[in-house]
Order: sequence, then structure tokens, then C-alpha cells
Amino acid sequence: MAIKLQVQWSPAASTALDTLRTMPERLGPAITRGLDAANQLVLGRITQKRFTGKGPFAVGDHRLGIVTGRLRQSLNARPAELRSGNGSGGGAIVADSGIGSNVKYMGPHEFGYKGDVQVRSFTRHNPRGDIKQPITRMSRGKQKIVYRQLATGISVVKAHTRKMDIPERAPIRTGVEENKAIYGEQLSSAVIEEMKK
Repeated sequence: MAIKLQVQWSPAASTALDTLRTMPERLGPAITRGLDAANQLVLGRITQKRFTGKGPFAVGDHRLGIVTGRLRQSLNARPAELRSGNGSGGGAIVADSGIGSNVKYMGPHEFGYKGDVQVRSFTRHNPRGDIKQPITRMSRGKQKIVYRQLATGISVVKAHTRKMDIPERAPIRTGVEENKAIYGEQLSSAVIEEMKK
């Protein structure tokens, strides 16, 4: 015969049990807050160290110099999102986030590219191709030299393919790898802060 026993918990134990019951719901948002904070810190360090100066830099430096500033300004950290675990049923919490850019030439610099590229037709202006002929004219009884343009240095370049070989510089991946301790610190502090609530 089973004995039914009712236990009276101490206030501290009751609080601890309440914390454990609500932990799955509270842990996910804490992890996303920590990941977002870490991403912002790491993004700042990557921008400061890997996207500054006047290039070109050696491939081993894992840096890109500033030409227009467009790539540097486009760097962003995508907010962390919770998603289901790996399907093993272990109740793993998986947070998905990223640091990247929406500028299309970031990919080839990050991962490298070797292959053919389509180049669209475009016009090219070469000022040395401008040919002007001096002409003497009379204006109000005075001799005046004017120039008549015989040819412009504008030429049309047809669409074509060209071979590209862009080495893998990986400034973002290298920066994340160098600063991975920040992720541990920020995630730990976010979880501990949540536990104290």
C-alpha cells in the first residue's frame, strides 16, 4: 500500500523549485540577450581591427582596407532567435545569430572566389582620346581661336567574361574566432543575471 505524504518546503527551497520550474522559459530569452550583447561587442572589435586602414593588406592579415566605407557601414549583427534543438529530444536550447553584411562583394572576400564573372557592357572615357582641332575665327574684328572636337575619348566596352581569383581573407570569421571568449562571458552573465531574478 502506497503512503501519501505531504511535504512542507522551506521558503528558500520553494523559491529554488519555482526557479527550476520556470527555467526553460527564462533560459532561452537570457541566452538571446547574452548573444546579442556579445555580437555587438564583437562586431565593434571586428570593425575596428579588420575593416580599417588603407589597403591592400596581405591575405594573412585577414583585413580589408577602406575605399568608400560602404562595406564597413553595412556590417551588422542579426538578432538572436531561438529555434528547436537538433531533434534528439534532449531539450537543447539552440540560439541562431550571425554577423555579416548585405553588400554582395563581402562574400567573395570572406570565403574567396575563383572563376568566371560576367561583366556588363559599359562606356569608358579616356580624356587623352579627346581630339580637338584649333580653328581661327574672326569675332568683332578680332582673331579668336576656338577648338572643334573631332573625336571624344568615349568608347563602348562590350559585355564579356573575365577570370577572377579573390583570395579568402575571412575578416569576420577571424574576428569572431579571436573574440570567442566574449561570447562565453556575455552568455554566462546573462544566465546568472536571469537566475538572480
